[in-house]
Amino acid sequence: MRAKIKQLIAILLAILFFFSFSEIFIPIHNKGKVYIIFVYMYLFALGFFTFRYLIKKSISLMRNNSLTKKVLKLFLVFFISLFISFAFIPKNYFEPMNYTNIILTPMSEASNSNRTEVWLNEIIIDQSKLDLKSIDISSGWMYKDGAIVSMSGNINPQKLNVSSKSSIELVFGKHAWSGKVGIYNGSTQIINLHSENPSEKSVRIAESSKSNDNFIKFAAYSVCVSVLSMILLIIFSFFKKILLKRK
Repeated sequence: MRAKIKQLIAILLAILFFFSFSEIFIPIHNKGKVYIIFVYMYLFALGFFTFRYLIKKSISLMRNNSLTKKVLKLFLVFFISLFISFAFIPKNYFEPMNYTNIILTPMSEASNSNRTEVWLNEIIIDQSKLDLKSIDISSGWMYKDGAIVSMSGNINPQKLNVSSKSSIELVFGKHAWSGKVGIYNGSTQIINLHSENPSEKSVRIAESSKSNDNFIKFAAYSVCVSVLSMILLIIFSFFKKILLKRK
């Protein structure tokens, strides 16, 4: 029965770990399904075996203690871990990813040009460039010269579902053959990309929706406090053995 409880606790902590870790530290929703499944499986396995070992080790170190000592130790390491988590870990460290849905729509009417191409050269998320090939291309759009391009005559929109912690920036190419593009993110802004001199236009996007950050933070702090508590139990027992040997 006790072994099953240990397994259950390890599984629960592993689930909280892979969920909070992926939501906070990995822009997992910018990736393909195979990548997402692999990351979740890897984090769950890593979390499960790590927590199972820590639980087994910390419990074995308290095996010979009385119930009162066990309770006192658990309360002590819990409050120390809680203090460390809130006092020394920056508040924004456990900020979760924001989910943003963007729709790019080529405008059918060209502006100062007989052509209406739209060149999306870069998507920059939290100061890092996103691999454009991870984006599912809509009909009428294509990969060309390292960019996502809407060719002349196309009116089909391109959806971008991305996640970030602080900023999203779209970098468009401006050419003599470019027209206008509508950018929808809760509201629509129309950008004129026509230019006789080739250049680039950067557009900063505001996050349109936020994940359930309270639950994600709770999960992250729960995992953090649990790990610290078990590590502190092991450290205290280690120093106790050293002191007993010296005596």
